[in-house]
Amino acid sequence: MKILSSIKSIFKLALVTTAVLATSSLTNCGGAAGGGEKSNTTVRPKSLNRLLLTLDPSTIAMEFVRSATSQSALKNGQREEGAVRFTSLSTVDLRQMLDNSAVDVIWPSTTERITYRYTPINDAAGELQLIVARAGYVPPTGTVNSIYRLFYFSTTDDVSHTNFTMNFSSDGNALQTVNIRVGPRDLNAPQQWLHETSGAITNTTITDIQQVSFLVDGTMTIAETGEPVPVNYNSNESDSETPVDSRISPLTLNKKSVFFFPDNPSLAEFSAACVTDNPEDNDETGTVIVTDDQGTAIIGSGFYDYERILSSDSTNFVLRGGTGEDNKYKLNFRSLESAPGAPLTQRASGFYQIIGGSSNGETGFFYLRDSSTIAQ
Repeated sequence: MKILSSIKSIFKLALVTTAVLATSSLTNCGGAAGGGEKSNTTVRPKSLNRLLLTLDPSTIAMEFVRSATSQSALKNGQREEGAVRFTSLSTVDLRQMLDNSAVDVIWPSTTERITYRYTPINDAAGELQLIVARAGYVPPTGTVNSIYRLFYFSTTDDVSHTNFTMNFSSDGNALQTVNIRVGPRDLNAPQQWLHETSGAITNTTITDIQQVSFLVDGTMTIAETGEPVPVNYNSNESDSETPVDSRISPLTLNKKSVFFFPDNPSLAEFSAACVTDNPEDNDETGTVIVTDDQGTAIIGSGFYDYERILSSDSTNFVLRGGTGEDNKYKLNFRSLESAPGAPLTQRASGFYQIIGGSSNGETGFFYLRDSSTIAQ
């Protein structure tokens, strides 16, 4: 039985340690990157890492976690990439589209797999693109504000691309209101849906990007402290040759199960449930139970090793001891779980590659699960 086998291709298209700096030090906040590359002072952030963007009035909030393999967007046109912690503050948001129509924008309550790309346009503007699959929506209840309901994020294995074009303003020291244009990347992309309250409308009814785009103001703050963001902000932790820990790959696999979906159709899907006595160690070891795609546990199973790789969002995951799937798996994490202590609305996932042995080079998709309940 192939469960969710198409999930494996979804990404193939694709808090803070610094206090608000004094005016005299702003020029040095992100003024240089690793390797001696220099950039001009800008109003826009040079990085979204460790920042929180909230749309006004409070509808959604997004915390950005840069990939350990991505540098800051120092110059216009450069790209920063990473993962997003998405929080839905209000699932229904009545908006006036740019064509003057009134539309209920429906935000998801869960975003299982979500990443971002940030590309500066000029010294005061940048484009944020959210790449989402498997978003979960709770059917809206109560009063209907308009006859149309617009869903931006994909609920299926198809990947949606939603653009947030941001214009930054400041008081000379810190960012003020961020003016944002929200809209899909493609006019009639198959992952976009427009619904009437009485039934679905096909995408052929969308003839102009203005019908599915709106303007909204936002507030950007430092995620951990809630403080204002200084102009020319940068988070330099990945902009040097010093090895850094990923903030996307999990610290431990203790009491988690890893589900594997091979690209090779001749290989079976399976899962590996991990338990360890040393979750705080850099080289984690423990016992594992391997379950096949029929849900049957492999008698005996065996052991696992887990090691995070510095300056990378990848980890080494080794199954050994006769599990039936004994191999070394390089897990490249793309999305992350919700913050510890916060409602669980998203899970970690990514791609893997087998290193060595008779299955060397085999690839696929994986995701993590545990006993925690997703919050709706």
